[in-house]
Amino acid sequence: MKRQCELTLKKGEKLAEVEKYVEKMMDYYNIPNDYFGNILMAVTEACTILMKSENGNDVLKIRAEKSRQGMDFRLVCKASDHKKPMEELDKAIMKQKFDRELFLIKTLTDRMEFENDRKTLNLNFIINGINYQRTLERVKKMREYLCESEKIAKRNE
Repeated sequence: MKRQCELTLKKGEKLAEVEKYVEKMMDYYNIPNDYFGNILMAVTEACTILMKSENGNDVLKIRAEKSRQGMDFRLVCKASDHKKPMEELDKAIMKQKFDRELFLIKTLTDRMEFENDRKTLNLNFIINGINYQRTLERVKKMREYLCESEKIAKRNE
């Protein structure tokens, strides 16, 4: 597979690029739109966390892949050499924001794990195939129809 499935985001770039990238990957892998909101929100929050961390990250690489279970996003930080020490208050505020954003990501993803001293974040979304979901909807409608037909038949007896 070509490297078209990778996005490089530099510090100061707008997160709108992430939205375009996620939408492109959803189309590329033919993922149903039902999953778009959760995936977009989790990936965007993850980008925000990793770019604003105290490590002073300048570049973030995002790679999307389709796996057997669903969709995987791998976010890798490239930190700059010049680190500016944070004050204690800034660290406390950052930790509180980090905890809140991390909770949101954990809620929206099916599996999340940090690697490489929190410089790499893997997000996994379990996705049912579009045909599988359509089949479930058809089965549900068929059951409703049969139950309704049965009720009508009993009334007419």
